[in-house]
Amino acid sequence: MAKNASVPYKQFVESGNQLVVDDKRNAVNIYCSRPSCHSLIMRAKAGQLVERPKSKLNITDNDILAINDTSAEVEEMQQYWQLPNMMAFENIGFSNTVATGIKFLACADCDTGPLGYHDTINETECYVAVDRVEYATGT
Repeated sequence: MAKNASVPYKQFVESGNQLVVDDKRNAVNIYCSRPSCHSLIMRAKAGQLVERPKSKLNITDNDILAINDTSAEVEEMQQYWQLPNMMAFENIGFSNTVATGIKFLACADCDTGPLGYHDTINETECYVAVDRVEYATGT
């Protein structure tokens, strides 16, 4: 079976116009970024574009330090595709919960990740970083 043609996020000049349709939904299918995999992660219009802290994707050696960090630094934001729950994905795996309450998302076929995260404080929403996946180039 032939793999679908896809390209990374950075190749879209006007990502806001090319990748987003009604209600900030993803316009095209989204795939794993690993060249030998390209499994379908989510179908078109499954995710909604949102901004969340970039730090949620950080994997630290000591997650307890991340919990106790009280620095007043402004968090850098990043764009994510927000999905309402884990069943909205086509092909995704979840890590065990780390000390910060985060579960990391990875491709269920090849384990490439983290592609995004699920914050167990809000049990229903999952987030996939826009720059860690690839996008369909055609129909």
